[in-house]
Amino acid sequence: MTDIFAHSYTRERQRGDHFTLGWTQPLVVRHPARPFVVGTAPAHHARPRATARRHAGLGLLPVWLGLFALLNAGDLITTFIGLRGGLHEGNPLMGGLLAHFGFGALIAYKALVVVAVALGIVLLRRYHRGIANTTIWVCNALVLVVVILNALQYAVR
Repeated sequence: MTDIFAHSYTRERQRGDHFTLGWTQPLVVRHPARPFVVGTAPAHHARPRATARRHAGLGLLPVWLGLFALLNAGDLITTFIGLRGGLHEGNPLMGGLLAHFGFGALIAYKALVVVAVALGIVLLRRYHRGIANTTIWVCNALVLVVVILNALQYAVR
């Protein structure tokens, strides 16, 4: 008799009519009366414990989100120094906010961006950990480039 497995694991073992992973309920059960019907374990039994543990904690995510907030603060500081030194805001949205509402609007906008990105990354991480990690790295890299460019523009003016 050939059994069809929804998942294959190296630690599988056969015990009677049940195929188990050693630490879960039976993954596949053969039904003697219905040989072509295969029952499977619930989805929470389908993932090995090591994988479940790896996805449980936040890991370094708070560090990368904190870095994102610090880099955005660095962008605000370098923008403020540049504006005081006679430079103008290159971002049209930020320039419009600055012209109509002042520097406080830039601070509020940056705070809103930091909160929105942090919430988005935390939600994304619940479904796609790798994509969430890549996203926060790209966001941090982009804001770091902005801070460096702000500092270079002020230095060479």
